[in-house]
Amino acid sequence: MRIPAVFRQAFIFSLLCLGQVESAVAVPAFPLQVAGSRLLDATGQDVRLVGDAPWTLIVALTAEEADAYLAARKAAGFNAILVELIEPEFSGPRNRNGDLPFPEGKEFTAPSPAYFRHATAVLDLARKHGFIVLLAPAYLGWHCESNGWCREMLRTPDAVLESYGRFVGELLAPYPNVVWVHGGDADANRYQAMAKVEAVYRGINAVAPGGLHTAHCARNLSAVDCYDRPWLTMNTTYSDCEQTPARIRLDRERVGSKPSLYIEGRYEEEKSTPQCLRSQLWWSYLGGSVGHVFGNKRIWRFESDWRSALDTPGARAMTVASRLLASPDRVDAVSLDGSRLVVNRLATAWDRMREPGYGTGIAWSGVAGPDEEIPVAQSPGVTIAYLPFLTRFAYTRPGDALCWVDPRTGAVKPESAERTDLRSPDAGDWLFVAEAAPGICARKSL
Repeated sequence: MRIPAVFRQAFIFSLLCLGQVESAVAVPAFPLQVAGSRLLDATGQDVRLVGDAPWTLIVALTAEEADAYLAARKAAGFNAILVELIEPEFSGPRNRNGDLPFPEGKEFTAPSPAYFRHATAVLDLARKHGFIVLLAPAYLGWHCESNGWCREMLRTPDAVLESYGRFVGELLAPYPNVVWVHGGDADANRYQAMAKVEAVYRGINAVAPGGLHTAHCARNLSAVDCYDRPWLTMNTTYSDCEQTPARIRLDRERVGSKPSLYIEGRYEEEKSTPQCLRSQLWWSYLGGSVGHVFGNKRIWRFESDWRSALDTPGARAMTVASRLLASPDRVDAVSLDGSRLVVNRLATAWDRMREPGYGTGIAWSGVAGPDEEIPVAQSPGVTIAYLPFLTRFAYTRPGDALCWVDPRTGAVKPESAERTDLRSPDAGDWLFVAEAAPGICARKSL
């Protein structure tokens, strides 16, 4: 959760059915349910999580500030948040009212009514605004170090942790929008903490059975790498811009029985670039994940100028995604060979060579190896491709409406349906859309 990276590698391909483009992702009907690799709402509709990572929301903000934050994110198309119930270091362990979750020196015992009253007030606001809450009941911490609860959990008896789990499970049982996130930036097995994590889980499950449980491991390790336990109902992918394509593909291939959520990549303002953020966003959505969680440093820490971080290039890219990916159906992986997009590798390489800013490696990558950097999603009526680099290609189904969508702004640029040789509008990253019946392509902007 608390680290940075760049962008280089390649991609993965998948099948995705898209519904009508809406102004934002619809609020799902709670509770959520799992059906194989699909995440469904209570009506059986597929759910795509458009997530933000305000980890410290419960301790850092007043209820009024939390309401303002949630309203702003809802207006921007977000429908999920990743939050810690208790936070020991960043703004915590006291909340803004000065309440500790437990008496000093007695972690996980005698939970404070005032602290958890504020926590439920924030969760009430999240439910009011229609948010799914990915909630960490006891975040371990990076390398099991001081920014989490790992050390305290290791010295706490299992029975006490299970009692804490029962407390929070009973307290939050009325919240059908909660998905429990165990672990937290760490492989519990590596630090002999699995028994502690599972004690909290047992307590929650004893009083709130049937809930959805997932886990958050270390970077470039997925939940199934560290928490492949019977209680894991949803996988998570945790990566960065370099490894995202490989991690998404690996999880699609090995975790077909569970939905996978891209829970964390590189965060905005933490040594990432805008294209890095857009790339991991579109790799995860078009690669088969049931959602993507975006992060911004000023938001997850709620720094003093957090309000100005509500409107950033990364947040605007998430809004574009929320509008483009409204109401998707089941996702199944396919290869580029079976798609309608045929890349002209040699022409692509020469085009890139003529553009300033492309190194030789990127320019000739389409010739030297597979076109892995191009995520393609198809349904019978819609094809969407994310082109992170300038690309020349042919689209093989005649008669479709063609257009380009700017992933930064959502602006729609029409393309001639008569052309057989297509090229990205410029050297930036773009979304290519082809539709049997104009929908997205009939708009000026999403």
